[in-house]
Amino acid sequence: MNIQMTAAALAGAALLSACGGEAPLPTETACHGGGYRLDDGRVMGLIPRGPGDIRYQFVSGETGGVLRGEDAVWRDEDGEDLAIELGSCGNANIVFSEGGQTTRGVRVPYTVTETVFDGVDGKRAGRLVLPGDQPTKSIVVSIHGSERWSGRTGERLQSLLPAFGIGVFAYDKRGTGASEGKYTQDFDILAGDAMRARAEARRLFGEDIEIGYWGGSQGGWVAPLAASQDSAAFVIAAYGMAVGPLAEDREEVFKELREAGYGDEVLTQAREITDATGRVIASGFKEGYDDLDAVREKYKDEEWYNLIEGEFTGQFLRVPNIGLRIVGPFRDVGTSWDYDPRPTLEGLKTPQLWILADEDRAAPSATTLEILRDIQKTNTSLDVVVFPNTDHGMVEFVEGPDGDRRYTRVTEGYYALIRDYILTREPSLSVEGPVLYAGDSAALIEN
Repeated sequence: MNIQMTAAALAGAALLSACGGEAPLPTETACHGGGYRLDDGRVMGLIPRGPGDIRYQFVSGETGGVLRGEDAVWRDEDGEDLAIELGSCGNANIVFSEGGQTTRGVRVPYTVTETVFDGVDGKRAGRLVLPGDQPTKSIVVSIHGSERWSGRTGERLQSLLPAFGIGVFAYDKRGTGASEGKYTQDFDILAGDAMRARAEARRLFGEDIEIGYWGGSQGGWVAPLAASQDSAAFVIAAYGMAVGPLAEDREEVFKELREAGYGDEVLTQAREITDATGRVIASGFKEGYDDLDAVREKYKDEEWYNLIEGEFTGQFLRVPNIGLRIVGPFRDVGTSWDYDPRPTLEGLKTPQLWILADEDRAAPSATTLEILRDIQKTNTSLDVVVFPNTDHGMVEFVEGPDGDRRYTRVTEGYYALIRDYILTREPSLSVEGPVLYAGDSAALIEN
């Protein structure tokens, strides 16, 4: 989930045109962003990424990047037999070609409103995308993970969901994109901003409507926390964790060692290491160095020692204490290391859908599933769906003999599940493979 330990927080960009803002995309790229409905019934979103660079995303999960050629045809960046003809700005027609098959389509009408709203401390840049050809049935506020890119311009849900009558409010987190402030991973601050984003979405819409949260990765901590303090209609937590940030590091280390063939005895020893590194980082790099030195010395000759990476533990084992003391505080981004999400999840009666990837390396899901299943015994408003053979971000992969993964697509059924849950509050499985743990019956349903 990328608890950042690699750089000082980016300085908050000045807001929009008033103070400069983020560098705008060229018109000939930006104007093509949005949703498209093809003649074969498929819905595709286009997300501009840079000059002459667009990502496409189907509701069914197929995804990739296309680059603009000199002939104005956008072709697959990996050299695959795929092309998109978009025409000039203002032209609603599209031609999608893949594998010798060509399908025409047309842009789905969306209404887009850019806005600036008050965050916890400073201005935040937001965007409300609504259906333009049908009534808005519900609105979801998107809370992305620890990424430092603009959620307002990069969020994929805003290109897909409005085609089905669902509005999307996306915004730039504090210190990212065109929002003011210093980047942080303080969950209380982020939850406060999320609640203000939800209020802004309601103000812009101007009518009474159900508005909930979707939170991906780190947003899986933030979304339930925000919902516990306001009247959100629903929460969707995708590839998040029901344990805190320190436990995330430990779970990553355990998964690495299990995949390398080690059992419980080694995991118990590794727990001593993650406990020691956790004390250092949770103290703001002020304490715990004697314990860290002790576990380094105790296990440095073990064959599994150098396999440890985790979220931060591997770095701590390899960096001298003096380096951690000096550099660590400057790279701290205010992460809520002591946050335990379980009490929030237990007390939250808002309908919750948790979507987990069973092969998640960044946010291992086994312990989270156990905790969520236990919470379901007393909180029946919580549903869980687990997608097989899927990694962080709900992406499928092909694994090589060396354990490296080549990521291929967003897993089929993921976007449809989000869409249907927002519209009905019922988790539905449109494909075979995922497993549903229904909160109202604590039943196991396989599709």
